[in-house]
Amino acid sequence: MSIFDYAALDRLASEKAATFKNAKPCPHLVIDDFVAPEVLDKVLAEIGEANESWTHWKHYNERKEGLKDMSRMGPNSRALFQEMNSPKFVAFVEKLTGLGPLVSDDTLDGGGIHITRPGGHLNIHTDFQVFRLTRSSRIGAARSTSWSISTRTGSANMAAVLSSGIPTP
Repeated sequence: MSIFDYAALDRLASEKAATFKNAKPCPHLVIDDFVAPEVLDKVLAEIGEANESWTHWKHYNERKEGLKDMSRMGPNSRALFQEMNSPKFVAFVEKLTGLGPLVSDDTLDGGGIHITRPGGHLNIHTDFQVFRLTRSSRIGAARSTSWSISTRTGSANMAAVLSSGIPTP
């Protein structure tokens, strides 16, 4: 069973490619309700509290916790990341962004589950030299059960931001 409706993603890529490309200050697109709430609720239920298997970042760029080892994730979390690394999903990202060919990163190097708790932060920074692959696109997702991410609809509680990070001319 697929987590994503690829027919809908294909339509979205066709309809929003120009919006992505021309966004300022760099190509990006905010996609409300990117992951179905019932899928995301299962992932959130698996996350629980960070423990010794999580990475804890505490320095000027970030104060957060993260987990990139899929063998330590629950089955729903693994399924979500495996799907986002699938050839069909990568093809969607290529069509939307016009970038490619893209290579997915099934090691989640610099990715995975990240939690920023109250008092935490993530500064804008680059760390491309740290990772073995060059990032030409990235997907960041945000989830909140206590406030709405979307100011347009007032109802979304999960949104994804797809960005190339390369300034728009």
